[in-house]
Amino acid sequence: LTHCADAIDISDKVMEGLYFCPLQDARKLVKEGMAYPHDFWSFSGVVTWNTRNLIKEVQQGSWHAAAMDGTSILDGLNRILRNENMLSTGEEGDQIWTDFMQSMEKSGTSNTVSDEMLGEWCKQNLIFDAPPTFLQDNNEEKEETYFEMMIKPGMMVRSSPSPIDHKAPSQFLLTEQHFHKSTILILQHDDEITVGAMLNMPSSKTIDVHFQEQSSIFSDESIVQLPLRYGGPLGGICVTDQGHYLGGDDHEPMLCLHMNEILRNNRIGEPIGMEDDVGGIWKCSMDAAREAIGSGIALAQDFIVVDGICVWMNEEDESEEGSVVYGGLSKDIGDGKFELVSEDEMKIKQIWKNLIAQEVLNPTTLEHNIAQSGEAWASGAVNDYDSEWALGVVDDYDSESLSESLHDRALRRW
Repeated sequence: LTHCADAIDISDKVMEGLYFCPLQDARKLVKEGMAYPHDFWSFSGVVTWNTRNLIKEVQQGSWHAAAMDGTSILDGLNRILRNENMLSTGEEGDQIWTDFMQSMEKSGTSNTVSDEMLGEWCKQNLIFDAPPTFLQDNNEEKEETYFEMMIKPGMMVRSSPSPIDHKAPSQFLLTEQHFHKSTILILQHDDEITVGAMLNMPSSKTIDVHFQEQSSIFSDESIVQLPLRYGGPLGGICVTDQGHYLGGDDHEPMLCLHMNEILRNNRIGEPIGMEDDVGGIWKCSMDAAREAIGSGIALAQDFIVVDGICVWMNEEDESEEGSVVYGGLSKDIGDGKFELVSEDEMKIKQIWKNLIAQEVLNPTTLEHNIAQSGEAWASGAVNDYDSEWALGVVDDYDSESLSESLHDRALRRW
């Protein structure tokens, strides 16, 4: 962008007094002495919409449309130049936004969580220890590291508390905040795909289990409500606004899980994993759950109902030792995003106990659900140090990093 009069002939007009031109043309003008470097503001990347989407976002309140003049915009850009050391924290950009909002007589109140996340985004994306990716040689071959993990159905993974040494923040702050302190059950793992379901995210929706006929403990037309949990981005919450499960093949995936010993011994459902596994987590149909609750051999809180799944695409490589699966979830574990949950039976039971203590999500139960989710996540630690650190018993978090509370607040906001 420029306001230089000598650049007008080679530039496109944005508004009166403000123009934009290609970087090479700006360099030519400076080299020929017709302009100075401080006459230009250079940018990498653009934001694009189609007209309909932008109008929709403005109507939704995501953006404010304002009649601006070139002088106001230049004043804001000059302020950034004068306070270049503030750019890495996002503070100066935030101040410009506040000034613009006040000029429109709009509320300029900042949101603490959003502001802190913006500051972290700036640190991760605007401070370079090496040339940024758009200046690097894309033809340079990069060494790939592959990880092979013993992942199998019936196992659980959890998000890692720290990629390396318990001092780095969670990797799920700026994106995919729902994975922060998540507990995921593996449903399928093969050469092509890994499928899992998050267990720790109750939604505000419920599954209404109707008892049309009189049972041993329910009268006619009785209803039991089961919290419906968000299992992942693929699929979706498949209930009507009235709470009725839509069902049918068109609305899968839908999981009904239990760890009830009586149901397992009577082969109600099937184990997720080994066929002869009488322990662990089992899946069953909603009809089987309804029958078990109606007959009194199980309680409603024995079941976890999940809608939606998480999917990782794997790759396969042939070696002298045979086929090796890499990429996907295995690589995410190797990169420190996730880790395998302890297979200790007592720990698995404790995880389940914390999860079934969660309730249908509403403003009153939000903190309780997050606390139980955190307890379940901490219980899955492979060693006691990880568990104590997760619960805040061990206090060695890097003072230069973001506090853990920001990640929790980002999760709460999600």
